[in-house]
Amino acid sequence: MKKLYFLLVLGLTLSLTSYTVSAQMADGSYAPDFSMMNYQGTTTYVLYDYLDAGKPVILDISAVWCTPCWNYHNTGALDDAYTTWGPTGTNELMVLWIEGDGGTLAQLQGGTGSVGDWTAGTTFPMLLTIAPNNATVVSDYEVGYFPTVYLICPDRTVSEVGQQTAANLKLACNTCPVLSTTLNDVKVFDISGPVTSSCSPDITPTITIQNYGNTTLTAATITSKIDGVVVGTYVWGGSLDRYEVANVTLPVMAGVADGAHTFTAEVSLPNGVADEGATNNAMSSSFAVFSTGANVQVKVVTDSYASEVSWKIFEQGTSTLVAGNDDVSSGTSNTYVCLDYACYTFTIYDDYGDGMSSPGKVLVTFAGDTLVYILGTAYTTSKSLDFCVTSIGMDEGAAITSLNVYPNPFTSAANIAVNLTAPQEVAINVYNLMGQVVYQVPSSTLAAGEHIYEFNGNNLSNGIYIVRMNVGNQVLTNRIELSR
Repeated sequence: MKKLYFLLVLGLTLSLTSYTVSAQMADGSYAPDFSMMNYQGTTTYVLYDYLDAGKPVILDISAVWCTPCWNYHNTGALDDAYTTWGPTGTNELMVLWIEGDGGTLAQLQGGTGSVGDWTAGTTFPMLLTIAPNNATVVSDYEVGYFPTVYLICPDRTVSEVGQQTAANLKLACNTCPVLSTTLNDVKVFDISGPVTSSCSPDITPTITIQNYGNTTLTAATITSKIDGVVVGTYVWGGSLDRYEVANVTLPVMAGVADGAHTFTAEVSLPNGVADEGATNNAMSSSFAVFSTGANVQVKVVTDSYASEVSWKIFEQGTSTLVAGNDDVSSGTSNTYVCLDYACYTFTIYDDYGDGMSSPGKVLVTFAGDTLVYILGTAYTTSKSLDFCVTSIGMDEGAAITSLNVYPNPFTSAANIAVNLTAPQEVAINVYNLMGQVVYQVPSSTLAAGEHIYEFNGNNLSNGIYIVRMNVGNQVLTNRIELSR
């Protein structure tokens, strides 16, 4: 793959008004600090100095060879924002421009390999990623294309604003929260787990908390809930200055039942006193448990441009997202995803649109079987393959002679039929594509022979449902469609 630049050739009018793009760094992410010297070698600029003073920062990361970057630069939007509302104007915000691809001073000033003299008439600080600086900021901010224009708010949250007019940049800055005036205020900043599905009923939550107060945060109480029910309380201790964050691994929540759930983290008692900012004390995430599910491995081998690669797994035939990774690691990335025994669609994406050169490839495997295999040279922008996860190691003849769901599709009611050749303990659950149980036959021991259960869909929405049957230590699944 080539180095990225963002092709905004739709016209400057479009790209400078309401047009935005999606960055590699997700909106709402925490902004890493950086300290960099301007190209003249006279002044060092520290990001957090401006944020701590309550000033939003517009950060443009471009490249000297990038024509769309040059076109935006020549609109004067950044200069206008800087001179009007920056340090030489009303001093409400800051603008920083970074050459993100190792361009030299000579190139910045229009030398060979550059599209022009970037310094001519420029008022805002321009920073290079060569000595005495470095390119850490480019990786820290997960830049996947040039130009990438970020807004960084004083509370250290990042969002991508794209190539806007000066007026629109100012409007974006106005959306930033003002500096916190509370003394004791703890915030749930993020939940990193649970956020997808698990093959284990034992769940370990991981969250990020932020000190949103002006007093150093040394203690806080964190309460874990599942579906609104308190399952644990944890007292965190540490030391965080205003807006600093800490990742916290909470105690294991054991024995979570199969199906879809909502996890909620709530924080309270910062420094042992009442929280002054109760509106930021809770955050929730959705997850599912399939205790007898399949632990599927997604292995991605990238070329030199891992930041361009992402993948997603959908319920087959739907837009329901089951799992994904927008931050594939360079080299070889191994991710395990818990899936129910059903059928899915795997999609690999490339932000630039030229696939992956050798050795790029993707493998999805389960129990030694390859379910998906895609060479990086076999696609450009994206490629999708369907696959099914089936239970393994079953001797169906020992206990089951047939498993049928009919009619399929059905309009109001369907029959779930199982034929046993010997007495067995049987439990049946029917799930919608959100992992919620919509029909259940409690576990009981059934005699040999045929057993038929009616699955009534009169109160259900049209769509695909998954029938899962536990027979002894075996699992069988089937898909059925309700279509009126």
